[in-house]
Amino acid sequence: MYELTSPNLCTGFNRSRSNSDIRNPPTARTRRACCSRVLGMSAGRYLLLDRLPNVSRALRHAAPEPKAIAEIANRSGFSEPGLFAAVYRRAFGETPWPCSLEG
Repeated sequence: MYELTSPNLCTGFNRSRSNSDIRNPPTARTRRACCSRVLGMSAGRYLLLDRLPNVSRALRHAAPEPKAIAEIANRSGFSEPGLFAAVYRRAFGETPWPCSLEG
């Protein structure tokens, strides 16, 4: 995965970083604009989409009980079960529960 906090994201992939790039990192606004331009989405969305396949894999090997599903969601950065279920359903077209029942 590309380092999203790197000044390289905003200065281009084929230009080496100068000392001024390191001493003066880009602002949060500049990093957001660069992520949008380079990744085509926000950094948060990219990280979310990057985590979801691992969550799906973990659910397929988990016990089919709500406690195990909530634990996997929490370990993956989802503290709200309803939000996790909605994001998972949008990404995979199913709720997380059938996935863990297939086991």
